[in-house]
Amino acid sequence: MRALALCLGLGVAALGAPAYAADQVIDLSEIPGITNETLHELAEYALTRRRYTIEENTPTLLVGEQDRLRVEVIIEAPRMTIRWKEGYGHDRDVWLRSLKTDVLWRLAE
Repeated sequence: MRALALCLGLGVAALGAPAYAADQVIDLSEIPGITNETLHELAEYALTRRRYTIEENTPTLLVGEQDRLRVEVIIEAPRMTIRWKEGYGHDRDVWLRSLKTDVLWRLAE
């Protein structure tokens, strides 16, 4: 009986635990000829549209900052990964999903 109560207690505690933000991955392998330069332009567009200050800008990495939150965009054609910078993130991923949506909408235009 104690084992059952313990298992139920741990299960309820796990359901109440906060969710952590998941990396947003954009895989564009279906699009022939997608380049790092194209993905870089899309990432710059999304970050500036969402009013992030771009702190680091290399051909394969962009780091944007807004209100003490920092986002990394890692570019490895044909993939792009959007995630919180280690130690500067948030426990929800709605902002990351918004950046991903902006990239995909811009690509669709």
